[in-house]
Amino acid sequence: RLFAVGYKYSKRKNLCFLFNEGASSTEPGTPYVAKWMDENGNRRMREVPRPECCATYFQHSNVIDVLNQQRQKELRLEKFWVTTDGFFRLFTTVFGICVVDCWNGYRFHLDSGHRHKNCELMEYVNMLAMDLIHNDESDELEVADETICIPAAGVPVREVNISSTSTVASELTSPSPSHPSKSDLISKDAKKMIELAKHQLHLVDAYTEVTRKRKSGRTGREVTVQAKRRKRFNCRECLGMGVEKKVSFYCNECEPPSSCMKYWLCHDCMPMHCKRISDEIDAKH
Repeated sequence: RLFAVGYKYSKRKNLCFLFNEGASSTEPGTPYVAKWMDENGNRRMREVPRPECCATYFQHSNVIDVLNQQRQKELRLEKFWVTTDGFFRLFTTVFGICVVDCWNGYRFHLDSGHRHKNCELMEYVNMLAMDLIHNDESDELEVADETICIPAAGVPVREVNISSTSTVASELTSPSPSHPSKSDLISKDAKKMIELAKHQLHLVDAYTEVTRKRKSGRTGREVTVQAKRRKRFNCRECLGMGVEKKVSFYCNECEPPSSCMKYWLCHDCMPMHCKRISDEIDAKH
C-alpha cells in the first residue's frame, strides 16, 4: 500500500510525498525551523510542525550535497591546482570526487574502535598523499592468461610471452631507449615538483565589518545590516604590471615584501607565478 502526504511550510510552496506502508509515519516529527530577517534587520525564527515522514526525508536527502560541500570547501583541489587547461580542470574535479568517496568508504568499513574511524577529511588526504609518495608497489605489470591487450590505433603490438597462469609483461613496462626510465625522471623532477607544490593559494582568515543595504523580503523596504567580509589586498603580480586587483588569496610559500603581511596573489596570475618559480628553480640547478 502507498500513502500520499501533503506538506506546506511556506505560503508559496506545497510539497507532496509518497511512501510505502511501514517506511515511516505521519506522527509529528522534528519541526522545520523557518528563519528570516525582519524590517529592523534582526534574525527571526519559527518552528513549523511536520510529519515524521517529511522530517526523515529531509534528514537524509542532502547527503550528496554534503559530500559535494566537503569536496568544494574542505578539499578545494580546484583552488590549489590552478590551471587554464579545461581538461585538467575536469580531471581535478573527478579526482576530488574519488578522494572524498574513498574517505567515506574507508571510515565506513573500519571497526568502531579503530583510531581512524572518525578521522577528518584532510587527515585522510595526508595519509593518502604519503602512501602515494612512498608507493612500494612493483612497476611490473601482471597479466593473466585470459587477458587480451588491445593497442591503440597506430601503436605497434609487442610480443608478450604469457604462461599458463600469469606472467610479467616486461616488454610493456620496460622503457624504450628514447625515453628515460622512471628513476631518472624522479631524480630529475622530484625536487622541482615538490618545490612547486609548496606554492599554493590560501584564503585569508581575516574579516572586516561592512555595512550593507538590502531589501526586506517581508516588507520590501530597504534595511541596513551589519555583515562580515574577508579582507582584500592588491595582487602582487598584478601590481607589478600596473593593475590594481583586490584579492583574498595569498601564496603560503613566497616571502612577502616588507609593506605586506602576505604575498597576495590572484587565480589569474597563479600560472605565471608558478612558471617564474619553476624558472628560478631551473636556474639554481
